[in-house]
Amino acid sequence: PVGCYGRPEQIDESTDFDDIEKIREWLQQGQNLIEWPATANDIKRIFKERGGVGSSDRQQRDLKAAQNRRFIVEQDKAEWEPGQKHPKYFLNF
Repeated sequence: PVGCYGRPEQIDESTDFDDIEKIREWLQQGQNLIEWPATANDIKRIFKERGGVGSSDRQQRDLKAAQNRRFIVEQDKAEWEPGQKHPKYFLNF
């Protein structure tokens, strides 16, 4: 029967982001240039400096694609520093 095994996690499979292997490559190349856990802006800067599209919308989609592919994982909210307003991300490879 349909649904008896639960629903798979919904992942945005939009193709409106840079090539996923390029995103992985950019993260690998730039991983030592920033402090981890890293902010979304730090990660987007890596994308831009490595040749990614400069538009902030595209960088946001690249960030989401990296998260969907588990190249980066979001910091647990219980680990946020006092006063932290946005999530940070850990590299996951």
